[in-house]
Amino acid sequence: MPHFIKIAYTYLVISIFWIFFRAPTIPDALYVLRQALVGMRNFISPAYLVASLNQVFIYNSWEIIITSGLLLIVIAVEVLQNRTSFSLWLGKQPLLVRLSVYTIVVLMIVHLRSVSIKEFIYVRF
Repeated sequence: MPHFIKIAYTYLVISIFWIFFRAPTIPDALYVLRQALVGMRNFISPAYLVASLNQVFIYNSWEIIITSGLLLIVIAVEVLQNRTSFSLWLGKQPLLVRLSVYTIVVLMIVHLRSVSIKEFIYVRF
């Protein structure tokens, strides 16, 4: 079996079993599974696709800035790790570059603090 098929199969099985961990009762889990399959016929509907794309592209400006910053940091770290360690590279940079990196990291931490904590998946297990 191709590697991609194995990954997709594992993801599908795990996703289905997570429903049973999150549902309060077995009938509720079965209801969720039935309703998930009912919605499959709408998956190729043009109205569904347009509504989904509208939801994907609703962001406020801070989310765009922070996400772009994260992406740039990840790309920079990936490129720099092939050459030298990130901390050594950052230590050799001018003060303005180091302060910019530190500021971005602090802003990301502050942004992540505002995210509400969700219930752990195994809390009712």
